[in-house]
Amino acid sequence: VIIATIEAHSSPVLCLKSFRNLIISSASRNIRIWDLNDNKLVSDIVSPNLSTFVKSLAVSTEKKLLAAACEKQVTLWDLRQSSNEGVLKGHKEEVRCLHIANNYLFTAGKGLSNSGSLLVWDMRFMNFAHPLE
Repeated sequence: VIIATIEAHSSPVLCLKSFRNLIISSASRNIRIWDLNDNKLVSDIVSPNLSTFVKSLAVSTEKKLLAAACEKQVTLWDLRQSSNEGVLKGHKEEVRCLHIANNYLFTAGKGLSNSGSLLVWDMRFMNFAHPLE
């Protein structure tokens, strides 16, 4: 049973992530955050760091929003202040998937010669922890 319809974006929605009472959606070059209690837009993030389609999102327990947008980097925001905190660079090819577990961010990319690459980041320090190719 459908209980609500949210007209989220004018272009196709490519990724969804939930966090507490929020649903975060992505499309071409922007991310929108919706309050599920009243289906209202809380924030519309448009960033110069998002030059193409946002394909993967992750949210940390520290309320950090991370986005991968068909690029060699991951863009980071603070959800509490809706502020851009910069980018994480390390992949040689496009980042395609993000996952957070404990204090670690896992970023998966295309890699070289179509082999996959997985980078592990320590989110406590936002330092490059272990490159795995």
